[in-house]
Amino acid sequence: FKDSPLSPLLLAWIITVILRVALGSANRGALTAAGLVQPMLASASPNTAALMVLAIGAGSIAASHVNDAGFWMFKEYFDLDVKQTLKNLDSTRNDYRSCRFRDSHVDEYLGTLIK
Repeated sequence: FKDSPLSPLLLAWIITVILRVALGSANRGALTAAGLVQPMLASASPNTAALMVLAIGAGSIAASHVNDAGFWMFKEYFDLDVKQTLKNLDSTRNDYRSCRFRDSHVDEYLGTLIK
């Protein structure tokens, strides 16, 4: 991954999303992705490392639907059917995900301007 033309943050996010969907676990996806992108951080600034944590965290909550216990707890707690739960829970989580991912990229850009 060191020689990838993609932004390290974008690459970390994509890897985490793929692992999250494949494994069905946010924790396993995030920890595995962190191990995979760790070599890219060897020469990175502390700010980039902190932003990488945000990107991986945002990717780890992607696609958390029917294979996630939280989905079913939300469904039962609010007495919704599956369609309503997908609509309500996923729209809220998508807003959260996109804000975290966008903010990590804005912070990265601003950090390059300050240096």
